[in-house]
Amino acid sequence: MIIVNQPWDGRQHRMGDHLVRLLTQERPRFEVFRAFVAYVKASGVLRLAPALESFMRRGGQVEIVAGLDEGITTRQGLELLNRYSTTAYVFMNPAATFHPKVYLFEIPHTRATAFVGSNNLTAGGLYTNYEMSLGVDLDLRTGDDREAYEHILTFFSGATDLTSGNSRRLTADVISDLVRGGRVTDERRPARGPTGHGDRGHTFPRTPVPPPPPIDPGLRGLIPVPEPTGRARAGREVVTEFFPSRVFVMRLGTRDARQLPGYSRDIFIPLAARDADPAFWGWPQSFRRGAAGTVGRYMQRRVRMLVRPARGTAQVLEDVRLYYYDIKHEFRLNCGRLIEGAQPGNLLVVQKASVAGTFRGRDYDFEATVLGPVNHEYQVFARECSHSVRGSQKQWGYI
Repeated sequence: MIIVNQPWDGRQHRMGDHLVRLLTQERPRFEVFRAFVAYVKASGVLRLAPALESFMRRGGQVEIVAGLDEGITTRQGLELLNRYSTTAYVFMNPAATFHPKVYLFEIPHTRATAFVGSNNLTAGGLYTNYEMSLGVDLDLRTGDDREAYEHILTFFSGATDLTSGNSRRLTADVISDLVRGGRVTDERRPARGPTGHGDRGHTFPRTPVPPPPPIDPGLRGLIPVPEPTGRARAGREVVTEFFPSRVFVMRLGTRDARQLPGYSRDIFIPLAARDADPAFWGWPQSFRRGAAGTVGRYMQRRVRMLVRPARGTAQVLEDVRLYYYDIKHEFRLNCGRLIEGAQPGNLLVVQKASVAGTFRGRDYDFEATVLGPVNHEYQVFARECSHSVRGSQKQWGYI
C-alpha cells in the first residue's frame, strides 16, 4: 500500500513521480494503463508524455476518460490526450459533476496497481497541489483482489459507455465541437476570475512548494503560448506555467540571521551556489558597477522582490540589491525586511518569477520566503539542501 501525501512527502513521491515510474518500469511491466479524472490540462499530459509514448511503443494500452465540468479541462489538454493515448473519452452529465481521480495499471489476469484520491491530470494535480491518494497492489489471481479491481472497472465501463450519450470518444471533430460549445477552455487565453493565486484574498500566506519537473525539451513546440494581455510588457517573452524557474534553497547561518546594528542586512549566498546556476541570478549579464558615492563600486543588480519574512506580512519591495563584494569574494542579497525574525537554521527559499509575478497589483521578479521548522514545507525544502559550506552550518541546493 502507498499513501501519496503531496507535496509534503517531497520530490520523487508525488503522484506524477509514481505514474512515470510505473509507466516506464521493466519489472513488472504493465500492459494496460487506465485513468479517469475530472480535469485535464496540457501541463499534466506533457509531463507524462514521454512515459506514455514509451509505454505505448512497447505495446501498452492507454485509455483515459476526462471530465468537462466547471470549464477547467482545456482544449490543449484534450488535444494532447488524444495524441498520447490509445483511446480517450470525454464524459459529461449536466445533472451531476464527473469528479473521479483514479489511475490503474494492469497485467491482465495477473496483477494491478490502483491509485484513488484527489489528483487530476494537471501539473498541479500531479506535482504541486496539496493532494492525497491511496495506492494499492492487487493480485488478480485471488478472489477478493480480483473482485475489488473488477468493481473499480465497472466505473470505467460506465464512463466509456457510448450508448449512454454522456460519453464520447475523443477525436479532433469532438474537440472542435466542445470548443464551439464552450465546454472547454483555451490555455492561450488568460483565465478569468479569482484563482486563489492572484490579487484577491490575502488572509492566508503564500508558501512556496517544490515546482513540477520541466517538460521534455523535444515537446516544447506543443506548449500553448498565452496571447498577450494588457499586462504584457513590450519586449518581454511570454512564458507560461510550463517553464517554472528553478528554486534556490539555503539553510541560513548565524551571520545571515543575527547581524549587528548599523551593518548592512545581508544574506550571504555561497559563491559556489551563484556559480552553479549564474543565469538564475542574472550573473554577470544583469549586474552593473555601482556608484562609489552611494554603495561602493561593487557589481550589483537591483530587483523587485516579493518577500515573505519569518515574522510579518508579505510585500513587494522595489529595490532589493544583489551584489558581489569582490574585496571579500562574497555574493550577497541585501534585504533587511526579508530576514526579520529569522533564526539560524531557517530556510531561505528563492524562486525566480516567470516574466513577472503579481501580488496586490505590483509586479515582481523574484519571490523570497523564510521558512522555520514549524512550517510543514520546511522539511520538504530541507531535503533539497544537498551542498555544504565548509566551516558553517549553511547548506544549499537548487530544485
